[in-house]
Amino acid sequence: MSGTVTNVKNKSEITVTVDGEEDNSFQYIPNTNALSGSFNLEPGTHTITVSVKNDCGQDSESIQVTVEEPCEDPIVNFSVFESGAKSTTHQLNGTVINVQSKNEITVTIDGNTFNSFQFIPGTNVISADLSLEAGNHTITVKAQNDCGEDSQSTDVNVEDPCDPPTVNLYINESSATNSTHTISCTTTNIDNKNQITITIDGNNYTAFQFVNGQISGSLNLDPGTHSIKVTVKNDCGQDSDTQQASVEEPCDPPSVNITLSETSESGYTHVMNGSVSNIDSKNNITISVDGSTDNVFTFSSSTGHIDDKYNFDAGTHTITVSVKNECGQDSDSEQVTVEEEACGPRINPGNAEWEFCLVTPSGTYNRSSLDNSGWSYSGSASSLFFKATAGGGDAIVNGNPYSISSGKYYLFTGNLKVNVSTSNPGSMGLWSVCIEADKTPQSGIGNGRPTSPCEDTDDGKNGDTNIRDNNNGGTQINVGGRDGRTNTINTNSGRNN
Repeated sequence: MSGTVTNVKNKSEITVTVDGEEDNSFQYIPNTNALSGSFNLEPGTHTITVSVKNDCGQDSESIQVTVEEPCEDPIVNFSVFESGAKSTTHQLNGTVINVQSKNEITVTIDGNTFNSFQFIPGTNVISADLSLEAGNHTITVKAQNDCGEDSQSTDVNVEDPCDPPTVNLYINESSATNSTHTISCTTTNIDNKNQITITIDGNNYTAFQFVNGQISGSLNLDPGTHSIKVTVKNDCGQDSDTQQASVEEPCDPPSVNITLSETSESGYTHVMNGSVSNIDSKNNITISVDGSTDNVFTFSSSTGHIDDKYNFDAGTHTITVSVKNECGQDSDSEQVTVEEEACGPRINPGNAEWEFCLVTPSGTYNRSSLDNSGWSYSGSASSLFFKATAGGGDAIVNGNPYSISSGKYYLFTGNLKVNVSTSNPGSMGLWSVCIEADKTPQSGIGNGRPTSPCEDTDDGKNGDTNIRDNNNGGTQINVGGRDGRTNTINTNSGRNN
């Protein structure tokens, strides 16, 4: 672009637009009023406008410019080569560029138009499958557009037909003693056994017979899937056929063995581990827990390992694992008893009367009370003395669990709530005491043990009251009189003596 602009001071008073878009790449020389610029325009029609403006007014001029599409001659490049397909003799492959469609391309074979070719404009690829008779042939590809044309020719010589061989393979199961399968093949254009190759899983097999174009043989295959391939070859080509033969594995019934053991893992009480054989899938395994199906177990098909975790409540539980396949089934069961959580420590009754002492509002109980397994006490107390033995639970002191150690003597005093029985939760038929106390007990062993409240009583003397079981199924109450004598009351079978 070139021109002149007058009565402006500088470039800032000039605006140049191309198709409405401002273009500041122009040059302006104020001294000479010369305006110039260069544009790189796409093909098509474009409007270039120069607008000028000063304090006294404005002016503009527009001009249209048309850029023609570039015109390029077509270019043809192709080759023809023999085809391995049975229905064609040759293939044509190449490119034709600078054409828009198949209509701008002409293919001739020996001067005769051939329209069964393919052309993809997006890739410029031309291709064709050719079926040529024996002899010499000239193949020409010509392309023409508005700018020119191009063509290329090539000569192809087709030899007299040579018949390649064919083979069809058939495999059948065999009932013979030393044979699992038989093979039979039909062939064409094969004259002798040397033109035949048979492989089983890639290994050559030569113990076959070939008579009058027929192949036969007997196979003794191991369990599994096998690939049998027959290849025939002559001077004109080759053919092959591949078939598969399957031999089933011997059918073995499954087996299962499990163990159930306690675990210290948080949230679980027991783990089950086991092994199964001749099982491939978790779907062939059924686990029941107390008669209910359990599907959350894990199973490794590679190792046959099976495991699961359980959080059992108190009681007896039965886990049964059953496995089944096409050849049979097996099962294994384990039973476990979870004891109810102990509500308190277990008691060692000891031998001396003072080794157990319970002071209640209704009287004092000592070691003799524990001789009657049917005796129990539940209520408030002011003192409790006992020797702890293994297997029990905690006491409750100020609302919190208080650990009790086996072999120690304990003296609880204060406001107590106790339940002494052989049927307390977790007692397993032994004497235990569920106790809630409002202060920490005294404890110790040997000479360091606390003093039992019952060590200060002497069968009710000195005003004390002592309650114990007698030997007649009743209760003996010893009440100490003021004179130091002991008054005894025996209750036998509901009668007072």
